[in-house]
Amino acid sequence: MAEPTQKESAILIWRNTEDKTLWQLRDNNPAIEYPNHWGLFGGGVEANESPTEAMLRELKEELGLVPQLLWDLGDFTHPRWYLHCFLVEEPLNLKGVELNEGADFGLFTDEEVLSGSLTSPRFGNPFPLCPPLLEIFIKLKDRQFLRFPPPAVQISAE
Repeated sequence: MAEPTQKESAILIWRNTEDKTLWQLRDNNPAIEYPNHWGLFGGGVEANESPTEAMLRELKEELGLVPQLLWDLGDFTHPRWYLHCFLVEEPLNLKGVELNEGADFGLFTDEEVLSGSLTSPRFGNPFPLCPPLLEIFIKLKDRQFLRFPPPAVQISAE
């Protein structure tokens, strides 16, 4: 459970069939944490929703996507965040997907992610990864959760 000083959020690691992970380049806005850094899709959990509901809402708002299965990878704490982490392992082609939040997005190999910097397809420049999210990615990769995840939550079609 989130402490009063932590923002409760849900984040998603979306892996496609080529073992690439979806990352979002955060806006160049000094009012947000880690502007101009690569982060994972997600956002705050509202008072009236579960972390799963928050994750699905954020995906719909930010990308217009609804996954078939959502794997719950557990919770991670950070001094400012309490993060519910989810995984989707489904085909993903970004052609035709409209980015509704953030400066850019892209699919990147583990090697690219572990370098700590990703080149924006839109801008052609490298930007750093958000350090706490890179740390979570490394922990999950080391535990092999990105290859053999725990049980999934079935998403019902609405």
